Amino acid sequence: MTEHGTAEVRASFVRDVLGSLQGLDARIAEAFRSVDRAAYLDRFRVPGKRDWIEASQPLSAGAAAAIYSDQALATLTAENGMPSSSSTTPSLMLLMLHALSTAPGDRVLEIGTATGYNAALLAHLVTPTGTVVTIDSKPEVAARAATALETAGITNVQVRAGDGGADPQMLRGVFDRLIATVGCATVPPQWWDCLTDGGVAVVPLRHGEAHPLCRLRKGPEPGHWYGTFTAAANFMLADGDTLHRPRRTEHRVHLADEQHLLDTGLGCHPSQGWAIDFFLALHAPHLERITVTAAGPTPQMHAGCGIADQHGTIALVSWGRLMATTGPDSPAVQELAGYLTAWKNLGGPSIGHYDLEILPHSATDIPTPLAGRRWTQTDRHATRIVTLRA
Repeated sequence: MTEHGTAEVRASFVRDVLGSLQGLDARIAEAFRSVDRAAYLDRFRVPGKRDWIEASQPLSAGAAAAIYSDQALATLTAENGMPSSSSTTPSLMLLMLHALSTAPGDRVLEIGTATGYNAALLAHLVTPTGTVVTIDSKPEVAARAATALETAGITNVQVRAGDGGADPQMLRGVFDRLIATVGCATVPPQWWDCLTDGGVAVVPLRHGEAHPLCRLRKGPEPGHWYGTFTAAANFMLADGDTLHRPRRTEHRVHLADEQHLLDTGLGCHPSQGWAIDFFLALHAPHLERITVTAAGPTPQMHAGCGIADQHGTIALVSWGRLMATTGPDSPAVQELAGYLTAWKNLGGPSIGHYDLEILPHSATDIPTPLAGRRWTQTDRHATRIVTLRA
């Protein structure tokens, strides 16, 4: 592809990504225009494809189309072939940087270096008077990102290889902002320690089977955070004992020819599926993760949270729709329909309608949950209090 053609594709990509968020800080927009995603990729895989694409210069038309698109790109895979490191979806990066609200001169800690592209954007935002420290659990990934940042002439980023949840060099009160670009099962106490008073952390925090974004502010007591959920998201699970929590075992069902998984007509539009899943993880955390494959020449797959009972009845909520192998009178369908009704009676809240407070297990002032609008959840280090704003 010619240099001119690549520039046009990139310009169109930047316009589309920047147009995905209203009220965007002009400094973030300028960072996206200035930092080239291609500079931080050498080879990658697009979602749903197994072939690797080389990103050598000049870029081929296929490579340019993939790089300058709003999708995550796998840059490393595990032994099972699943991605283990990637370049995050650009519009999601935009949301996270907007929530982080950095200022020139800030000191930022990034958990999950990956390609180094996000660190380069952060370096632009904090200006040469600020600093970025970025940590990746995989030494080979950290080394590759450090090379890319050095080649791009960025001097205010320090790249480390280590455990982002328990790095001994996270000194107390060193950073103004913290951003994690991996799915985290918890917010480690060490993150509270390493931020300045009133510091902000943007974290994809494990909730159910997803990682909705949280914007957290450091509270007054050790291990205390308060903030809001801001957007739906899903990330690769973080490595390391501190941040990682394996996904729950998935119940996989293959329907026989005479069985069918049907839409009951209950639920919401698929665009509200994230909101329903979030609510179910609060209201009915006992639900199983179920994947159903229907028989036939072109098998269809449905995945979601639901119930598979001992009689072979299956009911699940997939992308906001209640699907079942039985009629509306089955207990499983009635139970799930009740959760959907409860969500609708609360006004069909989206993820952005919930506040979050995190208190260490040692706290003695954890409030009593209020039925229907406040829930408590526990993880390794703390108790989370999720409140639906009135």
